[in-house]
Amino acid sequence: MRVKGNTNEDPDVRGATELSNDSKKDAKAVFTTICSPGHKRVTRISPTTATLTWEEPYAECALCPNAIAYEVAGDGIASVRVVRPPCTITGLQPDSEYLLSIWAIAASGTQSLPSPVRILRYRGARSAPENLRVTANSNHYVSIAWDTPDLSNPTGYRVAVLGNLRNVGETFYVLHNLMPGLPLLFGVQAKYAGGENSVWVWITVIPL
Repeated sequence: MRVKGNTNEDPDVRGATELSNDSKKDAKAVFTTICSPGHKRVTRISPTTATLTWEEPYAECALCPNAIAYEVAGDGIASVRVVRPPCTITGLQPDSEYLLSIWAIAASGTQSLPSPVRILRYRGARSAPENLRVTANSNHYVSIAWDTPDLSNPTGYRVAVLGNLRNVGETFYVLHNLMPGLPLLFGVQAKYAGGENSVWVWITVIPL
């Protein structure tokens, strides 16, 4: 998983690099001289990507020194310094939630208390079945198949044909006793936990 941010060079932070995990555990670090980032906002913009932004401490507290950088870290995310918000977080799993922390860093090297923020699982349009195709067409029957959506875990599928809906747990569907030459429109939809569904994907078949 990668975190991208505004890393334009600044005289105070030139050469900023990833913080080691030990830096967060350094007993010499001072956590009280700069306020924590506030008003954090997360937007899950795709199944695998989110943007994270926040208010800088000195924008809200007249006593705070200017933050020269911020550290963003969390489970499964390498600890990274960014110069200014926002930052883009990639490599997320659609059905997973993530707990991150943000630290403000002053020119003296002291850090704020960690400011937690949670990235919720993706709730946008769920991934649809992929590579819908005809696998058999002969003797008055048709078989279709599809692939499980990438990076997703559907609980099942719905197949629409001839005005009927069928719930299936496999990634294929067979229809028998068809009239040759009569076009059929098949639709397939992925179902997800919580009642969420993907968009439909469609294919037209002319039985032989």
